[in-house]
Amino acid sequence: MYQNKFKKIFESNFQRFQGGGVLAGDVVNFIDNVLKDEWFSTQASNVKERIEKMLDSDLTIRVSSVYGLRPAHGGAKQQDQQADEYYVDVAQELAPGMLSDIVSCPVKLITPVDLEGNLAPIPDSLRYDDRSHIKPELVELDEGEDEADGVFGTKTKDGDKTLPDEDTPGLGDAAEDHVDTSVYMR
Repeated sequence: MYQNKFKKIFESNFQRFQGGGVLAGDVVNFIDNVLKDEWFSTQASNVKERIEKMLDSDLTIRVSSVYGLRPAHGGAKQQDQQADEYYVDVAQELAPGMLSDIVSCPVKLITPVDLEGNLAPIPDSLRYDDRSHIKPELVELDEGEDEADGVFGTKTKDGDKTLPDEDTPGLGDAAEDHVDTSVYMR
């Protein structure tokens, strides 16, 4: 019984070569002549601008989703059984997993990038000088100080930091007006 259930799950899984050769999460590039493609020329100006912006940027482009030209409704036809053209939602990756500027286009306008099992390369626009690797310097200790002490570096040398042995005079009967739990615990 479990074997039959497993086969159903496995067969309904959307595979790479059942949807135009790409899966959600794949790193892709646009083809070289995407700006001269017939599909591109029929799009609205804002779609053209977004694709041109992606081409001008060095950010990674990822597939957000893959779907058929005529999507399945009511389960009559599974996504992996389509015969028509596939479309993808592609987006720029601003940070790992943070996709922005999503645009839909036919699969024929993109080519998958073979990363050979590695992570996507970091774009130059996201690189910066790392200031966390500094040259270490020796700490100058005063005589009698120990850097292993839990309060090392937090001690101040200004003023008297000892607690008095007796109550401070002049406060009067301030404790008499103090409300404690005995007031409401009767």
